Amino acid sequence: MKNGFVDSSIIRTSLIDLYFKCGKINLACRVFDEIPNRDVVVWGAMVAGFVQNRLQREALEYVRWMVEEGVEVNSVVVMSLLSAIGEVSEQRLGKELHAYVVKTKEYYRRVPIQSALIDMYCKCGDMSSARRVFYSSAERNSVCWTALMPGYAWNGRLEQALKLTIWMQQEGFRPDVVTVATVLPVCAQLRALKQGKEVHAYALKHWFLPKASITNSLMVMYSKCGVIEYSKRLFDTMEKRAVISWTAMVDSYVENGYHHEALDVIRLMQSSKHRPDSVAIARMLSVCELINMYGTFGEVNRAKLDFDDVPVKGSMTWTAIIRAYGNNELYEDAIALFDRLFTRYVQLEKAQRLERMSSVNKKQNIVTAVGFEPTPFRTRA
Repeated sequence: MKNGFVDSSIIRTSLIDLYFKCGKINLACRVFDEIPNRDVVVWGAMVAGFVQNRLQREALEYVRWMVEEGVEVNSVVVMSLLSAIGEVSEQRLGKELHAYVVKTKEYYRRVPIQSALIDMYCKCGDMSSARRVFYSSAERNSVCWTALMPGYAWNGRLEQALKLTIWMQQEGFRPDVVTVATVLPVCAQLRALKQGKEVHAYALKHWFLPKASITNSLMVMYSKCGVIEYSKRLFDTMEKRAVISWTAMVDSYVENGYHHEALDVIRLMQSSKHRPDSVAIARMLSVCELINMYGTFGEVNRAKLDFDDVPVKGSMTWTAIIRAYGNNELYEDAIALFDRLFTRYVQLEKAQRLERMSSVNKKQNIVTAVGFEPTPFRTRA
């Protein structure tokens, strides 16, 4: 902006893309509104950005606006639009776009667009149309096969999804890493341990491990099949664990009834500087249910042990243990725990208030120093 580069259409399109990737939707829209002559590339960046941020309705609205402005869609917009249509199950609109693609023969021959059409029909629950697109493709590859596979899984036809891996190999296509990552959840849902082990062996043979996404999917598959020791072995061999890996291990233990082991993993996760995500927290909530159960059956000591094992105690955990004491007429202990909880709450509230005041003071100092006042965001009328 300082050097006048912002007037460049390329720079502004790049800014739109950057803001969308950072989740700054309003800023992306503001840059778009400031562009006087918008070409298909600018419109495509907006549509793709909305789709990436799961704002499918907004993506469809901008395509309509784009057509009203007399701008013809290109293959990039078609791909983004098909993805948005599938997510909101607008099959009628999908068929209209399909007809446009067939009419524009250059687009229809492109494998990525064929795969996007298959994916769109699968998400709309129309497997017949998805298969027609698939079998009409003269140049289908592993991408097309992989697009059809989750479609069968989404529509409850898990056995068929699993068979696709065999059929694609019979046609001479080798499953790639995306195919393997797609078929492993199917094996997990079917509790198909034999086929899951075969996929594991295939992944090892073709050096897909130790890719994190494959390792995580394998952990979940073995957990669903009740072979928790294999999940633990895979987890222990991971050199770098993301939050999803920790959560998969917690999930594996909880699903197989190993609540104490799950809490141990959560504790290790905390010490590794990874914060539990919503899934890990949901697993911790199942521990609250366990505390409630022990309290109901008079096993207060067992309930207290589980309570002490929880590294990060939320209000539901405290409520569960207080209720356990109260149900067993240990009223003094229940009141003592409530006092501890109240004291912690007051201390936390005080710390947060001081932090907010500090942040406000810093922001005011920065604004004063640079002479900047934020302007309200302008949206489309």
